[in-house]
Amino acid sequence: MPLGMPAGPAMPGPAQPGQADRGGKEARGKVVAGLGLELLRIAIPLMGNSEDGQALAEIVAKLGKRFVKPAADMGQAEMKFMGSQLYPAPQGDAMQVPGAVQQQFGAMGIPPGGPKPGVGPPPPTVTPASPMP
Repeated sequence: MPLGMPAGPAMPGPAQPGQADRGGKEARGKVVAGLGLELLRIAIPLMGNSEDGQALAEIVAKLGKRFVKPAADMGQAEMKFMGSQLYPAPQGDAMQVPGAVQQQFGAMGIPPGGPKPGVGPPPPTVTPASPMP
């Protein structure tokens, strides 16, 4: 830039690595913190007037000034996601290979679609009750 020229408005430079995603992580963190705070609120009456119950009440009183319960849709979505992270569904062979369940049934002698009608033990018979006098 030549000397004596007025400087124009500063143009924002490229976002620094990791900084562009910070807003999303912080927003998600507030949702998670709000959910955690709600769980602590539920725990307080369960703990009663014990030392732990009083400690929870103090924490909730302090954090309640900063974090709030998230909107229902956001909270439910986050709870569902966190549940899948905390307790992942078991991933057995049958879940990973399409058709593996049918193959396992075939190995047991069960044809695809289940056993054929009329094959196997007869259904139990129901006898009518005797008439009431």
